Amino acid sequence: MNFEEKVESFKALAAERNMTFKESDTETHVTFLTRETTKSGAQPVMIIAFNKKTTDAELYAATVTHVPDYVEDLPILNALNEFNQEFKYFRCVLDSDRDVTLASTLDLDLGFSPEIILQHSFMMFQAADEVNEYMQKLYTQVQ
Repeated sequence: MNFEEKVESFKALAAERNMTFKESDTETHVTFLTRETTKSGAQPVMIIAFNKKTTDAELYAATVTHVPDYVEDLPILNALNEFNQEFKYFRCVLDSDRDVTLASTLDLDLGFSPEIILQHSFMMFQAADEVNEYMQKLYTQVQ
């Protein structure tokens, strides 16, 4: 299956499931974005990016939560390290804007399945909810 067929296969599955994404096409990626609200109130930008130069699909739950300026870095970094040990398939990072983001890369060399990509994205969304809920409690504790 070539790159275009993979993207079309993913779009067909999303349409079948009545899922809407904002699609963009750049020189390096075809990207699908959506924003949903988790049970804990997080509104991460969910991104699925198909890399044109490799066989990878990159998934993000961007801006799960913004760390307030009054919160010191150490408790946040400790919490993110704990999440990184718990989550086997995602990385939790604190970016330079003090936003917590989840990231994951799926290597599609062994085969392509749009269903697996969607399932991985759903698991990431659930993890984003868990991270947000924990971080909101942490912000309150360190005030």
